[in-house]
Amino acid sequence: MLSFALVVFSVHASAEAASPTLKVQLQSLIQKVASSWPKIGSYGIGGTEYLNTQILFYNGQLEYRMQRNSINGLYWDEEVFEPMYSYIPFNNNGASAKYQLDKAGMKRADWVRYTGGYSGNDFSDWGLFRNPRHRSVESFKSYEKLFKDPVNIVKDAVTKSKSISQNKKSKQWIITGTCQVQVLNIPENFTNAERDITTITVTSKCTTYVDFNTNGTLKFIQQYSEKEGHVLNFVFNTPKPVAPFVDHAYVMDGETGILAEYP
Repeated sequence: MLSFALVVFSVHASAEAASPTLKVQLQSLIQKVASSWPKIGSYGIGGTEYLNTQILFYNGQLEYRMQRNSINGLYWDEEVFEPMYSYIPFNNNGASAKYQLDKAGMKRADWVRYTGGYSGNDFSDWGLFRNPRHRSVESFKSYEKLFKDPVNIVKDAVTKSKSISQNKKSKQWIITGTCQVQVLNIPENFTNAERDITTITVTSKCTTYVDFNTNGTLKFIQQYSEKEGHVLNFVFNTPKPVAPFVDHAYVMDGETGILAEYP
């Protein structure tokens, strides 16, 4: 899916020459970030593979928000993940909303719950009871990595680096090496795009740019891969959550159609 997110390329004049000392310094900086990474926080993603996307996490809950466009303007498409469950918003404006609430004996529902969370627990094989946005357990499990994805992206870039340098003026770090990139796998003469077009992971030459704030926290990450010109941006000026995303008191179970029960 192509992005309308702004892609910013940096100018790296007057970069310091790569040296083992620079690698050690960068490893130390990212290790401090990793050790103090919050359990409540957020970041934004943009680039070739993403629309305007935000990842918010509040302890064990993770919210995936993607901005979409409709005839009524921009809106946030939201989905929440816990270790055991995933959630999509209950459509209170739907034609059957009142009927569903009356049938469930509920006066209010905010979310619909489905079995299958980011931990890869029991996943319903019954198509009607699956989260309609996901078809396989693998797609759920991929969300767990989003809790710390920016940190791991930089760690991986440093591990696979061929050279590391730093811009003297901007203090931006430049890492060249390889990274893993997901690309579309489009078979010849395919008949069903939704079924036949898949993604595969390939190794590509990559350049990763990393900016830190003066307090040592991450400010910006950009990774550019030579494979099809893929760009991945991370920004950290996104709003922080102040409460869990899902209140279990207002959740309708997607399988039973009644108030969801919890252990």
